[in-house]
Amino acid sequence: MLSYMSLERIEGDYAVCEVEQIPTTDARTDDFCCISCFRVDIPISTFHNMGIPVEVGGIYTVYHNGESVDEIHSIDHAEKARRIRIIDALAYT
Repeated sequence: MLSYMSLERIEGDYAVCEVEQIPTTDARTDDFCCISCFRVDIPISTFHNMGIPVEVGGIYTVYHNGESVDEIHSIDHAEKARRIRIIDALAYT
């Protein structure tokens, strides 16, 4: 399944990430704060080997099977911007 993953923090040689348990197409219409996720530690070298930047707070698309990430597909700046807009709007309501 292709889902969103957020990079929460870096600990040593690993990126601590949360992977959503919902396809990206559904995640764009649901409240991302309420989506079930699983936590995974991914070696930083995995990002570098795939030519994908490592950004704390970054939103990535990943292929996963259950709670195992098979491939980091890309970083999604547009999705990150969308989520920031939603959080900003909530802060002012």
